[in-house]
Amino acid sequence: MESFEVPLIVTKTKKLIIMNENLVNVTLTAAELKEVTDALELVTTKLNAVLVKSITKETLETMQKMGDRSLSFTRKAIEIALQEPSLVPQYLDIAQAKLDLDLFLQLNDLDMKVQYVGNLLNNNKTLAGAEAMDFANDFYSTIRFLKKNNHPVAATVYEELSERYEKLRKKRNKTE
Repeated sequence: MESFEVPLIVTKTKKLIIMNENLVNVTLTAAELKEVTDALELVTTKLNAVLVKSITKETLETMQKMGDRSLSFTRKAIEIALQEPSLVPQYLDIAQAKLDLDLFLQLNDLDMKVQYVGNLLNNNKTLAGAEAMDFANDFYSTIRFLKKNNHPVAATVYEELSERYEKLRKKRNKTE
């Protein structure tokens, strides 16, 4: 295949295509990916062994949610109940309430760590995907330009890549 110089292209959005700025430029080795996957599987296994797994969405929606102010109130109520057990009605189990609070605090700490990792993964997945798509769209614009200028290989490549845009156009026309 002969070499050729691709001219700079200005897209419909007036974006000059020179070279994509690449903000994420890493890859996980197979060993790193296995290590992370194993760690996640270990966490899942450990938590599945001790936590309730079958709570319906409907049940969860009817339950009170513990926020910062609720946590402060709950801590204080349990603290006072432990100091003044004579005030606790017999039908209330202060020991179980304390266990529930301790578990909540443990899970809350784990949840914050998992959310951090989840956000880190999601943000980087989004960034990597966006950068890959930017390349693909810029490459497609180049192919479209080359096809218009009768490049011998560009027409075949254009036909293959344009299928995505045809599907999007058909989908857009159906919703309108």
